[in-house]
Amino acid sequence: MTSQIQTIAKAIDWLVTQDNAPSLNDIAARYDYDPAHFQKLFKSHVGVSPKQFTQYMHYKRARDLLLDGYSTLDAAYAAGLSGQGRLHDLFLSIEGMSPGSIKDRGQNITITYGFADTFMGELMVAKTDKGICWLGFQVDESRDVSMKRMYDYWPLADFVEGDVSHEISAIDHIWRGDSKQLKLDLYGTNMQIQVWQALLKIPFGA
Repeated sequence: MTSQIQTIAKAIDWLVTQDNAPSLNDIAARYDYDPAHFQKLFKSHVGVSPKQFTQYMHYKRARDLLLDGYSTLDAAYAAGLSGQGRLHDLFLSIEGMSPGSIKDRGQNITITYGFADTFMGELMVAKTDKGICWLGFQVDESRDVSMKRMYDYWPLADFVEGDVSHEISAIDHIWRGDSKQLKLDLYGTNMQIQVWQALLKIPFGA
């Protein structure tokens, strides 16, 4: 007999392959469940409803297409959405910024970055005028991977190598368990922001 966890795992695998969002009734019927019971079961294991999970899948697909240069209309259709309005609603509810902001990320922003040796290896720190916006480490003893990821995440920013010694010193203090405050320039989904806020409330050493 298939366990509940196996059923949810199969449902996730199936949902990821769907171009259009199936209804709760269709998903539940596929696995011989009552819709209300399947909704409760799915949410208890995954943390979100099947509808929310599907929205995140569409969002990620659309976001990747926008960063690859697709227009908002083409990205919406390719992600299985009905149009630009639906894409806009999805981004505002999940990312907290408009599709145009994603595509134009970094426009009119100067990002200063620098490197320093730490007890965890060479660290790259990047910052805007609002605070730290990126951390990276060497991959295979090279800076190239971390630099490329930063460039891809902020495609239109102006990058300047400069002094980030204050930020690196503050990070080093935090790693060593000393109390130190950092200013962060964060971009993430509403869920990610909530998780980060919760993590920041954990006492040192806990």
